[in-house]
Amino acid sequence: PSTKKRLLRLAETFRETGELPIGDSPQVKPGTRFMRDWQGTRHEVWSLEDGYLWNGRKMTSLSQIAGAITGTKWSGPRFFGLNGNKNKEAAPLDQGSS
Repeated sequence: PSTKKRLLRLAETFRETGELPIGDSPQVKPGTRFMRDWQGTRHEVWSLEDGYLWNGRKMTSLSQIAGAITGTKWSGPRFFGLNGNKNKEAAPLDQGSS
């Protein structure tokens, strides 16, 4: 069942963004919270079993959320500092489980 969910999420993300988020993408436990300040606004994202919750909207990927926040294509894991990027601008302000 978890593999089927993952494949369905990958297909949905590909339909929406044209990108296939595979490879080094981190696996995030449901309930993980990400916070990022962008141009004076703090954005809070919660990881769900089958996606993410941002601004009261369910989204399929962090990249989709990063794009909605910035208005341009971004790697969601990079935007939220999940891929080992040392750039402090891309690091999350807070990441933790509830």
